Amino acid sequence: MAKKNGYYSRKWLNKKEGHAFIEVKSYTEDKGCEVVLGDCSRHITLDFFISSRSTEFDYTKEGRLYKMDLLISELQKARTFIAGEGDANS
Repeated sequence: MAKKNGYYSRKWLNKKEGHAFIEVKSYTEDKGCEVVLGDCSRHITLDFFISSRSTEFDYTKEGRLYKMDLLISELQKARTFIAGEGDANS
């Protein structure tokens, strides 16, 4: 669901029942976003916020996109391993 000046989405990770979810909150494009993963009573929050006051790579837009790309890549490798579709280490 797109919001004015941002994005919000909450998806349930289980097909039939359960409490596992992913929630993405982004208020403006230049400020990054927050991703919350939850399963029963356990939750983790991943911050991808961008600081316009910092030139340190980890806080730039490029640094945040690198962090997201790395997470996506590792999740894809884990999926490959679980599915038995080849070597997840490649």
